[in-house]
Amino acid sequence: MITISDYTFNDYYNEIKKNVKITEVFERLGLKIYKRGKYYKTLCPFHKETNPSLVIYKESYHCFGCNAHGDIFTVISQIKGYSFYDTVAWLEGEFPYIKSYKPKEKKALVKPVNAFDIAFNCYSNMSDKEKLGLEYFANNRKYDSRYLQDAEIFYVTGNKLLKYTEDNIEMKQVLLEKKLLKEKVVDYDETKSERSFLQDTFINDRVVITLRDYNNSIVGFAGRAIKDEPKYLFTQDLQKNNLLYRLNVVKEKCKNDEEEVCELYLTEGIFDALRLEFNGFYAVSVLGSQITKDQVKILDTFIKDMTRNKKGAFL
Repeated sequence: MITISDYTFNDYYNEIKKNVKITEVFERLGLKIYKRGKYYKTLCPFHKETNPSLVIYKESYHCFGCNAHGDIFTVISQIKGYSFYDTVAWLEGEFPYIKSYKPKEKKALVKPVNAFDIAFNCYSNMSDKEKLGLEYFANNRKYDSRYLQDAEIFYVTGNKLLKYTEDNIEMKQVLLEKKLLKEKVVDYDETKSERSFLQDTFINDRVVITLRDYNNSIVGFAGRAIKDEPKYLFTQDLQKNNLLYRLNVVKEKCKNDEEEVCELYLTEGIFDALRLEFNGFYAVSVLGSQITKDQVKILDTFIKDMTRNKKGAFL
């Protein structure tokens, strides 16, 4: 398993946040700030207004007009359209002195982290309580919990991802970019400027299904409700019309199948496909009530790949 320490320069990012004044960041971004009592204010860059409603605190900001909220990394990323790593590069250019805090060891030069990899490592590392939850879910539906884990399905307690990245700036920003974490809109109290405004995609306990594309890359997650509605909650920006759940697995199994023809079943739901697979059939889910043109194209690619492997595919 990948741990937080394997990922980041987190101490460096904390030094940036501690040593670069957020008011100076707003000014470098071309925003005029005004001292109003204890705090500063500015016209919010995220909506039209004539009276300043965005309040700048010591390390964060909050707009009382549109509920925009964040820190120095967030405001740069949103105004400039930068990724987290581009944001850090911009800060290093505008405030060169911060580079003195940067680790010098070559081994510290890590690759940019992937939001879906962070989430997968978080979800797959189940606690004893979560393992029991998955076993209970599996038994009620006559599955083997080990089969579900092999299919990258996990029991996930509410807000687990947020807790997993609690003190890690880099992870939080990368997860925000992919909307695996999101800003929580609440009534804001000016006296509580450091209050957390983030929440997980899955704020309640859910059985979380890993979604991979035809090339086996993770593209999102689906959360199956335990008690709450909606029944399924998908991570934001997931292109379900371009995805056939489990086709990546079927592709590899068909290649190694001794049969000349692979018979493939198309189903509506995730657990419909898993039920057939559990009983020895090849099956995929269209994640909806009807198949899309893009999904048909993916099936066509699959058939062509099977033909190249001297196999046929029957739908």
